[in-house]
Amino acid sequence: MENIPQKTIYTLLKIVFQNGNVVRLIDQGYTYAQINNLLNTLIDENYLYYDNQYILKLALSGKKFIEEYEKEHHIKVYAKYIEHKSEYWADPIDQFQIYIPKKTTHFKQ
Repeated sequence: MENIPQKTIYTLLKIVFQNGNVVRLIDQGYTYAQINNLLNTLIDENYLYYDNQYILKLALSGKKFIEEYEKEHHIKVYAKYIEHKSEYWADPIDQFQIYIPKKTTHFKQ
C-alpha cells in the first residue's frame, strides 16, 4: 500500500464515508478497474469492510486515517466536499456579447 498516494486513500475513504461518487477519482485520471483495486486493497488493509447487508463501511482504522490526514494537512473538520457540477455553470460569453436574463424580477417596471 506504500505506492498508493495518501491523498487518493483519503479521497476514497471520504467517498465511502459520505456514500459519495467516484467521479472525483475518475477526474483525477483513475479508471473504474483501478478504483476497484484500490477498494480491495483498503479492504485487505482493514480500512474498509462489508457489513452483514453487504454495504461498504469505514472501519476504525479508516476513521483514524481520515482524522490523522486531516490533522496533518490542516483540513478543517467542518469543510465539506462539494462536488463541482458542470451543468450548473454557464460557459463564458464573448466580450462583445450582451447577456439579457429571461426574467428580471428584481426590477420594477
